[in-house]
Amino acid sequence: QYHIGYEENIIKKYKKINIKTYKDETNICYAITTGKTNYISDTKNTQSKYLGINPSIHSSLAIPIKFKEKVIGGILLESKEINKFQDEDIELLEAVADEFAIAITNATLYEKTVQFSIEDALTKVYNYRYFYTQIQKETEMSKRYKIPFSLAIIDLDNFKKINDTYGHLIGDSALRKIGEILKDNVRNDIDIVCRYGGDEFAVIFPNIKLEKAILALERLRGKIHNCKNELYNTTASIGVREYKGENIKEFVSHTDKLMYKAKKLGGDRIISP
Repeated sequence: QYHIGYEENIIKKYKKINIKTYKDETNICYAITTGKTNYISDTKNTQSKYLGINPSIHSSLAIPIKFKEKVIGGILLESKEINKFQDEDIELLEAVADEFAIAITNATLYEKTVQFSIEDALTKVYNYRYFYTQIQKETEMSKRYKIPFSLAIIDLDNFKKINDTYGHLIGDSALRKIGEILKDNVRNDIDIVCRYGGDEFAVIFPNIKLEKAILALERLRGKIHNCKNELYNTTASIGVREYKGENIKEFVSHTDKLMYKAKKLGGDRIISP
């Protein structure tokens, strides 16, 4: 959403409008729902309804932004002058709307391509490629600015039995459920949940010392434990470590060893240094 010339309170009112409900009362809503350009030359002297969000407006021009006949947005221009916009203005703005449609669609496709390249297709958490990129960034930040961060590696207990007993479709369903639990119980847009491989996941906790990471992981472990019937008796073995300046390979390897220690001790637990 981009705007210029409107006061903030006017923009807030526009944002609250339900497009379908007000399609016959608000110019931009009409253009978006019908896919047709709509021009009101004088809002004070027209048979069509005009929702007076901004009482000082006389001319209102709304143009849909369409790509392959699908409406993906709209452009609204308004003026305090009567009959401000002429036919040539409308033609020019419709051409601009077409360019906007191409630009928006290309940007959306690019975003989706980027997302697919960093997302694990099955679990919808980040993939190993993204994990490695982010762990590099966090180690560099930690070394340069002395910002702490912690890493957890999570292995699912008894997971092989699910595939052996119920088949891979059920196993895939359990992995998706684990992915949901992990994403829903970390800091949104801060903590980074990745599928590390097979039935292993990793969580990077930026700007978090070990003690707080353990508290967050205890909550995660408890959530998985409480769902273990739904997850066919699957629990989680977790190793967690705070970064102390070692190289990435050593840091990840040490965290991995802590996870295996948790597994050897019977699983469903967290092990830290």
